[in-house]
Amino acid sequence: AGPAAPAGPSDPAAPSDHSDPLDPVDGGILRTFYTDPRWWAVSREYEKALGEVLAHEPAVVDAARTAVRLLFTHLSHHLGAPTAARAFFPDLSETDDPRAEMDLLLDEDTAVSVRTFVLALLDAGYASTTRGAGPSLSRLWADRPELNVRRQLTLIEDATPHRRSGPWYRDRHDRLGHPVGKGRATGVAWLLRAFADLPGTDPALLLGLRNALLADRLMSGDHSLAEVLEAAQSAGVRDEAEPEPKDVEAARLYAWADAVFAPGRRIDSEPELRMAYADDSTLREHLRLPHRRMYQRRTTWLAPWITGNAAEPAAITQLAGLEGSTWTADDLRTLPWPTGAGARERRSALRDWLLRHESQALLRNVTAAHVPALYLLSGQDAALTDPRLTTGPESPDRLRRAAGALVGRRV
Repeated sequence: AGPAAPAGPSDPAAPSDHSDPLDPVDGGILRTFYTDPRWWAVSREYEKALGEVLAHEPAVVDAARTAVRLLFTHLSHHLGAPTAARAFFPDLSETDDPRAEMDLLLDEDTAVSVRTFVLALLDAGYASTTRGAGPSLSRLWADRPELNVRRQLTLIEDATPHRRSGPWYRDRHDRLGHPVGKGRATGVAWLLRAFADLPGTDPALLLGLRNALLADRLMSGDHSLAEVLEAAQSAGVRDEAEPEPKDVEAARLYAWADAVFAPGRRIDSEPELRMAYADDSTLREHLRLPHRRMYQRRTTWLAPWITGNAAEPAAITQLAGLEGSTWTADDLRTLPWPTGAGARERRSALRDWLLRHESQALLRNVTAAHVPALYLLSGQDAALTDPRLTTGPESPDRLRRAAGALVGRRV
């Protein structure tokens, strides 16, 4: 699915400060995550890791190179090739040859990072003129207004900070859990609108450029996923099934990004990514969806011995090979493994399930964070899954008291 037709207004992309009434967030436990200070660190780790994977994606690199070539061709037509090339390298000395640098930048046999392409695009688009020196597309439009089809602004800020008391903070950050970067990504929106007006642009190129800008902004931490998507959407660049950040919680936006970009699967399937990240366990951990990591962190204190037979979840986790184990290797070596008819019955049930389905891969959507809840549902311990014990600021204390009472009845 391609992006929709670019939007027409000439002022910088920005959601209106007017705030309409919003429906309540769906799901109590997700809302409690957004009030936990740890959420912001976990979500930023996910966004940075997603940006790193996208930045190594060959299709994203190719899209960034194609965008540079297209803008260079357009500027060369109006300014001449030497001046156009200098727009991409405003810091070159007068003795350096910008054409040689341009040839190297566009050489498909030369390894060039997405970051390098994006910085070159920003310089040639508007940044060098905003700093007061050098040719650029925005300066060309200022000198020749007839080329500025949609009358876009020719002095552009890279970002517009959110007001701490404004609706973006209240609706997106406080209520929906979206992290805050440098503010509205006005430079991203301007560049996408500008490219929509260049000869030779098509929807696929605009979407590819959006992904390159997204990779760079996330990897650098300049903007959040919500900020970049909102900027691109305001410029008319959007997948048909892409949600609007103002309408979805952060956890659901991350689930969409994980399904569309599939960073974990790409690391395993694409040679460039496998070479770069195959052994990076930290990156893989950061690519786990933030709400799942948060849920697991809330269950780690539930040590395997807290209820009568609760060493069993550790055995299930180990047997099924689930990701994100709640228990350490030392725990698994020293735990008093449960015995008796109940323990044998549970192990037998899991073994039969695995044999019946012939593949542990069917458990790929289940992690160790789910195991305590699944285990507790299988006996008297199901009482511990009462939502009153797992949501709200006092839930850890209530859950500990309930667990203690349950163990006391069994002893």
